[in-house]
Amino acid sequence: MKTYQSCGKINIETKTVEVKTMLPELEEGVYKYVKYYNISNENYYGILGILLVENGPNDDLSGIDGVLKKIPVDTNPINLNELEPLENGKTFSNLKSNDSIHFMCFHDDSFNGSEKDLKIFQKSLPQFPDFDLIEEPKVGNGGVLTIDGCS
Repeated sequence: MKTYQSCGKINIETKTVEVKTMLPELEEGVYKYVKYYNISNENYYGILGILLVENGPNDDLSGIDGVLKKIPVDTNPINLNELEPLENGKTFSNLKSNDSIHFMCFHDDSFNGSEKDLKIFQKSLPQFPDFDLIEEPKVGNGGVLTIDGCS
């Protein structure tokens, strides 16, 4: 459906990340990441987060007026050790303090995480892929997580 810009902080010691995503405030429901995928390739670290609206409509959010705010959708950090890489991808085990992770927020209630679709995301890193699952207009094209994080 739509993509949203994200930023966040990597904790090298605990191998976790905290993510904030630029989203409009909802009249009903709450945002929730239902699944994360390690879409890292040989050149870039990457995570794909599948976003849904829980207890509210999963409509295209482009119709919602208002300012986008950095929202910490998950209150718990993402454990990088739990995200298995795709074929030809790399794990987060060798992550260093000067590395960054490209985080892609994808709001689509019909995304099934097929190997074919995940490979498209992996191949497109560091850019967001431009394929039929995404309806225009996009807001941002992914985000970057670093050891310094974002405010």
